[in-house]
Amino acid sequence: MLSADRNFDYLAESQCITNTANLFDEESCYQITSSGYSLLKEYADREAQTAMQQARIMEFEELKRGTGLTPQARGHALERLLKAILEEEGWLCELNVKTRSQENDLIIHQGREYFLVEAKWEDSGKASPEYISRLRDKVMDRPWSRFGIFVSMTGYTEGVTDSIERRMSDCLILLFSSQDVEDAVYSRRRFTDILDERFYLAMSRLQSIRPDADRTATPSRRSAHAMKKLSAK
Repeated sequence: MLSADRNFDYLAESQCITNTANLFDEESCYQITSSGYSLLKEYADREAQTAMQQARIMEFEELKRGTGLTPQARGHALERLLKAILEEEGWLCELNVKTRSQENDLIIHQGREYFLVEAKWEDSGKASPEYISRLRDKVMDRPWSRFGIFVSMTGYTEGVTDSIERRMSDCLILLFSSQDVEDAVYSRRRFTDILDERFYLAMSRLQSIRPDADRTATPSRRSAHAMKKLSAK
C-alpha cells in the first residue's frame, strides 16, 4: 500500500494522471493524461526493444555454436539477423531478391543509396579475393548501383584489400568482420555508423580496411557481460 501510494502521488504531482471528479466531495476518478500516455509508450517501447535485443543475442550465440548448420544455412541465418538489425536502424531491406540473371542475398537501401550485402560464415577458411570478385560482378550488373558489403565471420586472406582498391573506380566493396557484427548485435555500435566510417575512408582516402581479420566470432567476456546485463533488466 505504501509503495502504491508513493507511485500514485508521484503520478498525480507530475501530471501523468488527473482527477476527473466534478465536486470536491465526489468520489475521485483519475485518468491518464497525454504526458502520462507518452511516458507509458516510451516505457513500453524501451521494454520491447530490450526484449528484441535479448532475442537477437540468443539467436547470434546459437549461430556461433553452429550446431547442425551447414555453412550456407548459417550464412543465410546471419543475413536474416543483419536484416533485422538494419531495419531497426532505418534501412529498407529485401532478402533473396531474384532477377533474370542472378539471386542477391540481401539488398539494403535508404532513398537512392543501395548496397548489395553478402554474408559468409564458413566452418574454417577466410574469404579470398574470389569471393569479392563474385560480389563485384553482382553489384555491377545492377543499374546505377556501385556499392557492396561483404561480411566474413572467419576473416579475410591477404590480397583482399588490394583487389578492392584496384577496382574502386568501378565498384566499391566494404568489408565487415565478426567483431563488427558482434558489436551491432550487442548494441555496442550501430552497423550504420561502422558503414559510414568505412565509406568515408574509401571515398576520401581511396583506402579499404581489412577489419580485424584474425578475429572470429567466439564467445568473449564482454559478450557474456552484456548478456548478463540484459538479463538483469
